[in-house]
Amino acid sequence: MNIQRSQDERAVQLRIGERALGLLNGGVHVYLFGTTTYATRVAEHAYSRGNHRIIFIDDHKAGQRFADAPVVALADVPKAATVIGCVVEGRPKTVDRLLRAAGVEDTANYYQLNLADPKRFPIPFWDNNVADIDAHLAEYAWLRGVLADDRSRTELDDLLHFRYANDALSGSLTYHLHEQYWEPFIDLGTIHSFVDGGSFDGKTALQFIERQPAYERVDVFEPFPSSMVNAKHTLSGQAHTHFHPFAILNERKTLRFTSGAGSANGLSASGDIEVLTCGLDDELGDAPVGMLKLDIEGAEPEAIEGARNIIRTQRPVLAVCVYHDQSHFWRIPQQVMAIRPDYRVYLRHYSEGVYETVMYFI
Repeated sequence: MNIQRSQDERAVQLRIGERALGLLNGGVHVYLFGTTTYATRVAEHAYSRGNHRIIFIDDHKAGQRFADAPVVALADVPKAATVIGCVVEGRPKTVDRLLRAAGVEDTANYYQLNLADPKRFPIPFWDNNVADIDAHLAEYAWLRGVLADDRSRTELDDLLHFRYANDALSGSLTYHLHEQYWEPFIDLGTIHSFVDGGSFDGKTALQFIERQPAYERVDVFEPFPSSMVNAKHTLSGQAHTHFHPFAILNERKTLRFTSGAGSANGLSASGDIEVLTCGLDDELGDAPVGMLKLDIEGAEPEAIEGARNIIRTQRPVLAVCVYHDQSHFWRIPQQVMAIRPDYRVYLRHYSEGVYETVMYFI
């Protein structure tokens, strides 16, 4: 990572965000691309400042209303319009390309607004990026040296720049969610058992079954009751599947859980329901684990601690999401390599936004 470049670019992104915030506060027409929760937040801020001249852009909802404002198609947006892209999680680059192709040049995006006012325009899993990178440059340099291929190193550099500078539009990051967990460096033919940690709807477990018809066992962990119902429905009729209604940590206890965030449901002190937790070593015992996937909203380090024996004795392929906390980029590989230093480490990112960074241990 070129820290000076990222610092300079952060200042550029901040200026763009401050200008966009000024326009929202100033009562001028502003178009918001996307009918998302982020767009709603931006519109509500404008309304609170007396600016009701907000229009949403969404080709699929054109002619409707959203958050008390009209929705139009992109083709109906004047080229001289000011547009703020409010697609944060998946395709912010795609939004920018669409706007440029339509001839709209006065653009900003939600990542830039976040720099201008991070409390009013929060981004999930984004709070400590700059502080952690500044404090741990040596650890990130170590990680870069550990990574097993050039693509991993390039994606690490691009992710660190993105997460430091809020520069969502540069770099090589692309949307290819269909490839998540099934990279060519994973030899599925040798993997006969799969643990789906944070299963949500069971679709990842089903993808494993479809890719490895000779599988022998699948273990599904999902603490939220309605998500477990969906997972069981997805995997209905699939043999050798075992369902565990637990959040994965390093011990058995009862914790609060936030249940209204869809696939981002997770442990939270202010959660609305209680869930049971477990450690994988205790819950699975001697059951075979050929591949372990963890996407558990920031609890990955605790889950790894609770699976130390499985990792040490069975050396499963690990696919661990590291985007929930900036420090996980270096803390998780240090943690895993302390248990089994013979892993090869790869990094892949599967969206144009904040979500879906996976570290693989092969």
